[in-house]
Amino acid sequence: MTTSKEIIDELERRVAQRRQEGKYPVGLEQQLEAEFKAIMDVVHRGSDVLGDVQHLLNRCREELASLQNPVSAKSRLPGFGAIHWIIGKLVGRQTSAITLRVQATLETQQDVLELLLKQLEIQQGTDVRVLNQLSHAMQDRLMMIDALAQSVIELERKVARGS
Repeated sequence: MTTSKEIIDELERRVAQRRQEGKYPVGLEQQLEAEFKAIMDVVHRGSDVLGDVQHLLNRCREELASLQNPVSAKSRLPGFGAIHWIIGKLVGRQTSAITLRVQATLETQQDVLELLLKQLEIQQGTDVRVLNQLSHAMQDRLMMIDALAQSVIELERKVARGS
């Protein structure tokens, strides 16, 4: 065996065989399953939070971009385009102040979402590292159990021959 995949496959085969033969101590599998569940509860965060935050960030960027485009003065009714343009000029002073406030708010929200996204990406990287470390620790534990089980089998054979 040279690859970790082959080692894991062999361990899984041995575990399945020994499970069928009833060679594991009572409660060992339940203990390992409980530990694995606890690990997954910590590492697996459920829904795609990163994707959700990215979606909200994109929407925020779109809204900011739309604030840069002036409202069209076109009208479906002939001659009303000029009236819309005049009304736009009359209320432009008040609406421009509101637009600036909305823009500042959206920029702040965009900054917050970018920071949140960065933090979530860091956390995801940490989760992957922790999961890999725990996976290696679990594999080491299984190999040790396997080696101990093999030793017990050898001792039982030696004792059986000696009697």
